[in-house]
Amino acid sequence: MERLLTEHETSERTKRAVSTLQKDRVVGGGIPFVKVGRQVRYRESDVQHYIESLPSYRSTSELMNVEAGLNRVASMPTPPPVTAINTRGSAKLEASRRRQGGGGKPPPVDEREHRRDPKPDAGPPIRRRRPAAAAQNASAAG
Repeated sequence: MERLLTEHETSERTKRAVSTLQKDRVVGGGIPFVKVGRQVRYRESDVQHYIESLPSYRSTSELMNVEAGLNRVASMPTPPPVTAINTRGSAKLEASRRRQGGGGKPPPVDEREHRRDPKPDAGPPIRRRRPAAAAQNASAAG
C-alpha cells in the first residue's frame, strides 16, 4: 500500500504553505488529494509527480520571459542616454513656490474642516441627572 502524506508533510516537501494547499483543494487544481474519513491525505506518488512536473529554468530572465509569453532569452534593454539636467527650470519652480508662500510646504489647514461631524441623526446631547444625594448637597452648599 502506498504511503499517504499529511498536508504538513506535503507542505514541507513542496515548499508550499499549508494554506495554499487548502486553497488549491477548494478552488481546484494543485496536487490531487484523498479523504480518509475527515482527514485529507496526499499520495506520495502524486506529490512526487507534481514536483517533477514543475518547469526548471536556467536564469531568472528566462523565467520572466516565459511568464511574459516570450520563447527566447532576451538581453536586458539598454537604458536611455543621459542628457544634461536643466537646473534653471527647477530654480524657477522653487522661486514660484516661495512667492506663493510656504516654500513647498502644504497650505495651512483650517481645523474646523477636519473636526469630525456629529452623526446627523444623533439629536440633542443627553443630560444626566445627578443622584438625589448629590443634588441636595449642591443646593445646601449654594
